[in-house]
Amino acid sequence: MCNYPDCSRSGVCRRHGTQKKVVLTNGARHTHSEENEKNDVDTILQVPHYVSDNFRKVGFAKCPNGDLFPVLFLGPNEAPSSIRREWQARLNQHLRQGARMAHLVAFYGRESGIDKFGLVYDAYLYEEYLEKVFRANPER
Repeated sequence: MCNYPDCSRSGVCRRHGTQKKVVLTNGARHTHSEENEKNDVDTILQVPHYVSDNFRKVGFAKCPNGDLFPVLFLGPNEAPSSIRREWQARLNQHLRQGARMAHLVAFYGRESGIDKFGLVYDAYLYEEYLEKVFRANPER
């Protein structure tokens, strides 16, 4: 069974290198091919582990004012193209200059649209955050 949910719903699997057009859940059209899959895998392999290990996990993002927001950590193919391009530019900067890599996230509770997605540097997995809070306040 294919792990790509948009492909499996349409009956076309990226893993088999088909050239058919697939209608995604948002109504957009996308062509899957072996070349696309190879590029996706190459991109994922270049992502630092402290980012890629969090893909599809739940956590919290710390905003500049100190507030924490619940987020879902996303992989590069799980966000709109505009934010994905920005994330890809940050990845390229990381690879060239060693800059810190940003997490691509979906903010839980925000309505759909561009505000729902973002790039954050200060983020914690849910389990890490709980451990940090309980270590600081053991009586909780």
